[in-house]
Amino acid sequence: MQIPGERDLLLKPRHQFSAFVLAVLNPHVTHTAIDGALFPDEMVRRDIQAVPVVYLNGRRFADGRMDLEQILTRLAREDTSSDED
Repeated sequence: MQIPGERDLLLKPRHQFSAFVLAVLNPHVTHTAIDGALFPDEMVRRDIQAVPVVYLNGRRFADGRMDLEQILTRLAREDTSSDED
């Protein structure tokens, strides 16, 4: 599956999250991890109350813990819906 895009992941220190894996496994994916403890203004700007939160191409994509299978399922749905536009 080729799903190019830029992901932003907002998290707390030592938080494990499957979205990191996407950038490792797919050269079409870029990944930016933002530590909410170090950048609280970013948390406020994006109105984030809890982490993890994933943004896909600038849009809020997912909130809360998800395993890799759940992320891939959501990405496939997003990819399919963009084909319909």
